[in-house]
Amino acid sequence: MFQEEATGQDHRRFIRHSVRGEACLEPLDERLASGQPLQVMLQDIGRTGIKFYVDCALEPGSAWRMKFIRQGFAIGSAPLAIRHCEEVSEGQFHIGAQFMIEPYILNIVGVPEQDLDVDAMDGDHFDESWFTAPDALGA
Repeated sequence: MFQEEATGQDHRRFIRHSVRGEACLEPLDERLASGQPLQVMLQDIGRTGIKFYVDCALEPGSAWRMKFIRQGFAIGSAPLAIRHCEEVSEGQFHIGAQFMIEPYILNIVGVPEQDLDVDAMDGDHFDESWFTAPDALGA
């Protein structure tokens, strides 16, 4: 289904596919909530990550839920961790993010709730077991 990158130049394991579409972001940390979801424009997506544009800076390491929109309706959602934020023009930011396992699933399988808090991260990186990599739960 997913192909591995053929070039050694790119550190990604899976191919990214160019997409154009709408989505919105809602913070998983209620302390970041501003009331309205952030509207984003998608650039590319792959098995483990996504790139998009948004009109405000997002803190690397922060956790969000992306809702994918088609014809005005949410067609799916995924939690993600911001990995990269670069201002490309005034008020326009290019964001790179990595998909995560749903925090409630981690809690159900035994990860303590305090370890699911954004403040419990090691620096600005999540523990690798949080991500939806093929071996994320020892599968």
